[in-house]
Amino acid sequence: MKKILSLLSIASLGAALLIGGGLSPETQPLLADETNELLQQAVPAAVAADEQSSVPNICHRHIFVWGEACVLASPDTATITIGAETSGSEIGSATEENNQIMQKLHEYLSSQGIEENNIRTNYYSVYEYQNFTENEQQSLYHVYRTLEIKLSDIENVGTHVDNMLSLGANRFEGVTFGCSNSSEYYEQALAKALEDAKAKANVLSDEEPTVAGIHEEYVCCVNPCKISNIETLSSGSSIFAGKLNVRAKIKVHFTY
Repeated sequence: MKKILSLLSIASLGAALLIGGGLSPETQPLLADETNELLQQAVPAAVAADEQSSVPNICHRHIFVWGEACVLASPDTATITIGAETSGSEIGSATEENNQIMQKLHEYLSSQGIEENNIRTNYYSVYEYQNFTENEQQSLYHVYRTLEIKLSDIENVGTHVDNMLSLGANRFEGVTFGCSNSSEYYEQALAKALEDAKAKANVLSDEEPTVAGIHEEYVCCVNPCKISNIETLSSGSSIFAGKLNVRAKIKVHFTY
């Protein structure tokens, strides 16, 4: 912009000399021609240079790195999946036997103060199958039903499982532990994952990198206890909750 103003000042001076008559008649046409030629050549170049100088230098280098972290969480809920499997030559007898076992389980859970909204039927199946022996073929009916029970009393999970097994339950599909405030632990894992990504970027760059974008990948909660074989349980079964691993993984875009 300064260059343009300087050229305009020169042109103004030349015009003033021409109008004011400070030059001889012989030199006035020459000065006018030279002034016009100067402006025609210099002004476009000055404008282009001025525009170029006003554009900032935004050339950056880029780094993409993964950030990962794991936070240990204390579980405060347990989910038991347990039920009964019965069979008989008559569908009515097989169903009735199964109903009696499930009724005992419901009565026990109610006596322990477990609310109905924490108990739900997880699976229920009735089907016919053929039992072959050396001398005959027999039609039998199979009834299979399980309950999913959510508990906050995680210290007594083993006791509850043992008591339900003693009441006739013969299908135990496992115990899983969870955390009611898992989002808080996940936020902690995300923060640590970002710090992990920044540390990696600092190693890879020779300048202080700037975060340009973050892409969240996944979260994974690992249950430390999953027992599904009923034969592994005995009276006084000890089931320990342990800790939950809450994982976070992000992809971070840095510029520098």
